[in-house]
Amino acid sequence: MADKLRGGTTIGGHLAYHKGNLLKADIDALAVIAANMSGTLAIANGGTNITTYAKGDLLYASATNVLTQLPISGTDNKVLKLVSGLPAWVDSSSLVEVTAWNSTTGELTLA
Repeated sequence: MADKLRGGTTIGGHLAYHKGNLLKADIDALAVIAANMSGTLAIANGGTNITTYAKGDLLYASATNVLTQLPISGTDNKVLKLVSGLPAWVDSSSLVEVTAWNSTTGELTLA
């Protein structure tokens, strides 16, 4: 292929030298890798390291370089809440309800 990228030099129809960008051989290699990629992609390689997902699953970082799934609650009236710095489903009735807000003073009335 006689593609000539910015600043590149072709020899015999192939890119032999290129300033600051991927070589033609590198681009071809990436295409082969992408076409043959299967299985679980590790986080270090840009993946999630998780093989399956269910409808409604949420992903979050539970620690440095660790992705964790939080399945959908399965029960209505659940909300996300931070528990020890991590997301968790809790019953919405456990939350305090704001019944009024005074826009002048900023005071909240709680139920």
